[in-house]
Amino acid sequence: MPRYLLATALLADAVAMHLLYRGFFFSPDREPILAATGLALLVAAVAFKVVKNPTSLALSLARGIAVVMVVGLAGVGLLLLLAANFESGVRDLPEQVGLLLLALAVQIGILVAARAIDGQGPIESIGSAINGGFKFWAVGIVLVLILSVIENLFS
Repeated sequence: MPRYLLATALLADAVAMHLLYRGFFFSPDREPILAATGLALLVAAVAFKVVKNPTSLALSLARGIAVVMVVGLAGVGLLLLLAANFESGVRDLPEQVGLLLLALAVQIGILVAARAIDGQGPIESIGSAINGGFKFWAVGIVLVLILSVIENLFS
């Protein structure tokens, strides 16, 4: 059961990561659709691996995805806080804060479900999350760079 919970949370992260990455680019004709889709598919592949055969590498990557998303959500939260303080027209602030807290709860769910699957203690789990975060960043950056070059060649 924790495998399916973890996979569902990772699929939610895949959608959120796709939308957040595309949302960083303001002009619609400059959105990196291919790179954002590649990142989402990478997260979905980790979710599939967790359901099929949860290896220590897959669980480490799942924890790493949660760490990367927490860092991203913290950045979005800080930008939202700055925009609200400067009264730049932020609408629906309570709803946006609620969505950020919901996304944070999903990340906590990923960490708890991964711990339920492999039974690591808190120290090992934190180390695995940091290690997985660096692995996901490394693979994600290379994937985004390659897909961005391909996308720019054909645009």
